[in-house]
Amino acid sequence: MQGSSRDGNWTILLLIATLVVLVLSGVTSRLDQLLYDLTQRSAPRPTPANILIVAIDDESLSELGAWPWPRDRHRQLLDRLAVGQPRAIIYDTLFLKRAEGESDVGLAKAMTNIGSVSLPMLFRVPGANGRSYDAQLPSPAIANAASVGHADIHPDPDGVVRRIDLALDGEQRWLHMVALAARTEPRVAGAIAALPSFTPRRGNEPLQRRGTVLIDFAGGGGHIRTIPFISVLRGELPADFVRNSYVLVGATAAGLGDQFSTPTNGASGLMPGVEIQAYLLDTLQSGRAATEAGALSRIGTGAVAVVLLVWAFGRLRPSGGALAGLAMVLLMLLASALLLRGFHIWLPPAAAIITLFAAQPLWAWRRLSAVSNYMVEELTRLTDNGDTLAVAGAGALAKDDQVSLQIALMRQTIARVRDLRALVTTALQSLPDPTVMVATDGRIALANDAAIALFGNGAPVTPAMIDHHFKQGEASLPAFTPAAITDPAQPWTGEHFGADGSIRDVRMAMWRDAQGQTIGWVVRFTDISPLRRAERQREEALQLLTHDMRAPQASILALLAQHGSNLQGQLAGRLRHYATRTIELADGFLQLAKADAGQYELVPVDLGDILIEAVDDLWPQLSAQRITLVTDGADTEHLVNGSRSLLTRALVNLIGNAIKFSDPGSTITCVIKRDTSDQAHPKILCSIIDTGAGMSPDIVAGLFSRFRHREPDRQNPQGIGLGLAFVHSVVTNHGGSIRCESQPGKGSRFDIRLPEVASA
Repeated sequence: MQGSSRDGNWTILLLIATLVVLVLSGVTSRLDQLLYDLTQRSAPRPTPANILIVAIDDESLSELGAWPWPRDRHRQLLDRLAVGQPRAIIYDTLFLKRAEGESDVGLAKAMTNIGSVSLPMLFRVPGANGRSYDAQLPSPAIANAASVGHADIHPDPDGVVRRIDLALDGEQRWLHMVALAARTEPRVAGAIAALPSFTPRRGNEPLQRRGTVLIDFAGGGGHIRTIPFISVLRGELPADFVRNSYVLVGATAAGLGDQFSTPTNGASGLMPGVEIQAYLLDTLQSGRAATEAGALSRIGTGAVAVVLLVWAFGRLRPSGGALAGLAMVLLMLLASALLLRGFHIWLPPAAAIITLFAAQPLWAWRRLSAVSNYMVEELTRLTDNGDTLAVAGAGALAKDDQVSLQIALMRQTIARVRDLRALVTTALQSLPDPTVMVATDGRIALANDAAIALFGNGAPVTPAMIDHHFKQGEASLPAFTPAAITDPAQPWTGEHFGADGSIRDVRMAMWRDAQGQTIGWVVRFTDISPLRRAERQREEALQLLTHDMRAPQASILALLAQHGSNLQGQLAGRLRHYATRTIELADGFLQLAKADAGQYELVPVDLGDILIEAVDDLWPQLSAQRITLVTDGADTEHLVNGSRSLLTRALVNLIGNAIKFSDPGSTITCVIKRDTSDQAHPKILCSIIDTGAGMSPDIVAGLFSRFRHREPDRQNPQGIGLGLAFVHSVVTNHGGSIRCESQPGKGSRFDIRLPEVASA
């Protein structure tokens, strides 16, 4: 995850750097202009209803003669137009030279009668005497009767007209003649007011363009209403066509006026300058004058798109990343079009689009580089880990060639994987028990020969074969599926009868990958039939001890009780002693066998109650020996998990031994308390302390072994040597411990520690 994040950060930085270079260098301007032109063509609008072009066209030239025409022709036109009461007239014709006679005066009077006429001026670049430019106005009479502004049209570097400047700043500010004519329109007035403040410039300084706006071309050439100049002079123009309209007068004849390429005309078509001025007027009065976003806005928008796309790359597959890149490019195009149409802001998208197209190969290169480095690193670590499965004869690796190094490492890794597979197969086959590896989808991924022989009779093992084998012995078993074998509530784990009559102990272990994820289970079917037969034989032996051996001895004791007086000397006593010993031996074996079995039903019991019960059982012996037994702590609850009967018998054995080896009139102390020496695992401590003869260290060392006595030197020791072995077995099978401390002549102490159970 950290590597992916680091790659993403580097990719974002490289892409944003590319974006900045593309935006600031302007190398994508031609593509931006093409996209702007396509946007302009995609949404044509109806013809402006309040704009009329009076064209100085070929028909008018053929009737009125060659250009230039006398000023009277223009006066006649203005007089005709004045009848219709136009809102303003924009005369896109230069009247620079003063005409002969009264022509200028008559034309000026006609302009004054209309009230709102705009005329163009001429800028000569360079100007005279070292000036950057010369501004040439119409003749004074005409200039005083009209508003004079600039009519400059400057195409973009590709020769297409897309924008016009509302003002040119020099020694004074010259507004565009269209803006002057429509300055009473609220939107036009707002655009003029938004111009930067004017600062005069010296004559040797170039003109400064201000208020550049993108023209919204409603359509191609001929889209705006147009009437020939001669038709107006003939009176063929209805007054309603002129009333409250803007009338532009200009040349449309080929070779007479300027012709320009525009976005809606395409590279092969041209549009007269007067029609471009008409589109500018329509753009300004409709409020659709667009401005171009600056470099910072373009960089910021593109950077956001880059970050989003790289974020998507990090979370999608390669195919999804390609679709995300295409979607982001389309989104940038759509955003630019919507900003232009809805908010009159042109956001050139070419730099961002090129950057987005470069994002995927750059991201792929970074990721492939990261994958390559990771693969070499991991394969090298795997090869150099020093285990015993190293590939023999691998030889030195060519580390100067990255591709050769990867191939060599991959070859070694594949060989190692094959060796590991062979090792796993060999290990599985060497197991004596039938064993299968079950994948998470339920199929048997691998089975050893013992499993194939048991379930498949030589055929590959399937879950259905395992079902068939065990369901013949136990019809109630569920199907052998991952859900069933891993569910603790299902009975698959444990002992089951097979179709061959055997008893199988089914056990399983998780099969995990290197990351610890479960990919299956290893299931073993151990044949425990011999163990169960041994247990039956053990039960039969116990039966022999408890019945077949005890019954004859009990009969001997009964006969001795009836006829013992008829026997001579000590014979009856000896027979009674041997019979009693035989019965004690059988009882001892039986108790020890039960203790060693370890299959206890453990429940919470109070060890204090058990101690009181054991003392009560031994009261006759205590009374006969006049021994005082003191209990300490037995009246407090001390809970342990255990078998009450076995624990009682163990305490009876210990206290009974203390009675046997204590002098008459002595004292035995039984203490029970909570042992907190191990705070994490508290225990209950039960101590039995006597003041008898004690034992030597050698005797204490083997005290809990079978047939070991506390008095090995006596000819007829008390007991048979199984009592303490029984106690030790019971205590250890309860998860506890027993310890003896004793010294000759100072008595003995037995400490039993059992895990405490918290009270409910």
